Amino acid sequence: LLGVALFAAAWLACTTAAAARAGGASRGLLILTGAAAILVGLPLVELAGIPSGPLVAIGTVAMSIALITIAVSLIRGSRTRGGPSGATGALRGVGA
Repeated sequence: LLGVALFAAAWLACTTAAAARAGGASRGLLILTGAAAILVGLPLVELAGIPSGPLVAIGTVAMSIALITIAVSLIRGSRTRGGPSGATGALRGVGA
């Protein structure tokens, strides 16, 4: 479980950094995903001997909220630009 938390926190932090560098994400989205990366990594305190207890649930909920928010922003962005582009354009033929 700790390896999953470490991998998920690192992935979300790298994704947030890449979005910030590309400039395509809003500041609020970057703050939300950055906070979620920290919350997802909270169960790692167990390595220091501190019981993680509900931290796993808090991290899971934070990750879910971040992913839903990212999906909504991608969908809204594709509608305002008149169709799929970027990440959503790559999914155009999926499932067809």
